[in-house]
Order: sequence, then C-alpha cells, then structure tokens
Amino acid sequence: SMFSMLLYYFFILFVLATLSHTTELFQVMSSIGATFPPEVANKMVVMRSQVENWLGLQVSQVWVDPICGNGKCESPYEFPAFMQFGCRTDCGVDP
Repeated sequence: SMFSMLLYYFFILFVLATLSHTTELFQVMSSIGATFPPEVANKMVVMRSQVENWLGLQVSQVWVDPICGNGKCESPYEFPAFMQFGCRTDCGVDP
C-alpha cells in the first residue's frame, strides 16, 4: 500500500511536469523579474513605501496586453490563430 501511494504521487508529479509549459512560464516570469530594482533582486530588505512606489510604476509596463496587428508575433502572449483564439494577423493560422 505504501508503494502504491508513492507510485501514485510520482505519477501525478510526472503528469504535472509533462503538462506544464516550462519554457513559456520561464519567459513570462523572467520578463517580470527583469523589472525588479537591484535591491529587490539581490534580496535586500527594502521599505514598504519603496516597494509600493516601484509596483505602481511597473504595473502599467509589465501587465500590458500585446497588440495584435503590430506586425510581430510576441510569444508566449500571442500565438497562431485557432478558431477564434490567437492572433491571425501577426502569427498566422495554426495548421
């Protein structure tokens, strides 16, 4: 029974690792992490007001929807069109 439980957990972890798109996740997270000021990136203690000011400036720059039709396919945010999803203008149609 203990072996069955461990086998089940390894199977679940394998499925989760297989289904996660690590490359796209890394691209999204690294684009957010690149905007951190050096003191935050180096894990130094900062004041709450500094974080609030920085966050206020970054929200409008980081969480921006890519513009479909600007002539470049911005992966992973834009992708080839499939039915009504995706950006047909920049990325074409998914075959």
